[in-house]
Amino acid sequence: MEFNKALTISVYVANLGKYNEGVLQGAWLTLPQPEEKIQEILKDKVGIEGAYEEYAIHDHEYEKGLEELGYVPNEYTNLHELNLLAAALQKEPLFSEDLEKIRSWMNEVVGMTSALSDTPVEIANIVLQHDEIPYYSYEYDDPSMSKEEKLGRTLANNLCTSDGKTISKVLKESNLEDYFDYEKYGLDVAYDCYLCDDGYIDKSQDGPDSDFYDLKELEDELEGVFEELASEASVDGPASVKDIAKEAMESSQRLAADKPVMNEQSKSQERGI
Repeated sequence: MEFNKALTISVYVANLGKYNEGVLQGAWLTLPQPEEKIQEILKDKVGIEGAYEEYAIHDHEYEKGLEELGYVPNEYTNLHELNLLAAALQKEPLFSEDLEKIRSWMNEVVGMTSALSDTPVEIANIVLQHDEIPYYSYEYDDPSMSKEEKLGRTLANNLCTSDGKTISKVLKESNLEDYFDYEKYGLDVAYDCYLCDDGYIDKSQDGPDSDFYDLKELEDELEGVFEELASEASVDGPASVKDIAKEAMESSQRLAADKPVMNEQSKSQERGI
């Protein structure tokens, strides 16, 4: 599986108990990761063990791709749930248009806002069902047109009158197209739509359910992503310093063994003497 770096989530996880004691201890963690790896980092680097059981997310970083989703984890966001969201974003290829329609469905239709930043499970639900969002691309990409005009012209090309002709065709046959205000028409019908940059969402239609998967079902749905991660880590995982040193030594010994012995004349020739 080739992961999209622009959709990974990097968070700085701090040891909350030590932070309250005035001690700064934490680590950056890039998600998605196998759960075992997360627990290993929490224990070895963040120091979550014994009396120190709580962590907090004190910072986050991600590339422009994820910013388009409008998602920001907060201090107390659950790492396990955030990891599931990160896996959902990697389950299948997502493009800028997909992120736009996901964000628009969350914010404008379901009523989610940035306050939802502590409920990544609901967002993951919508991400996994993004193909069910009733989103339709405009048939025009002229930057001089407003969204309303693009909508009006797109609908006029597709909606039919009682005789089966599209509105556009009727206007052209009647030589009335130059007198028709597509922008005003789009504005009038937009009450039941949400207009995005490259298309619109029909709010009158059903779409993704933010509660479709519960936590356990979400874990099962994304199991394959984590299995792929674990497999890649076992095959391509970074070598230890000891392994690297050993390989370098063996390589040096092989080169020395293969190099021909040079007499004084050969050495002089090699030096250009």
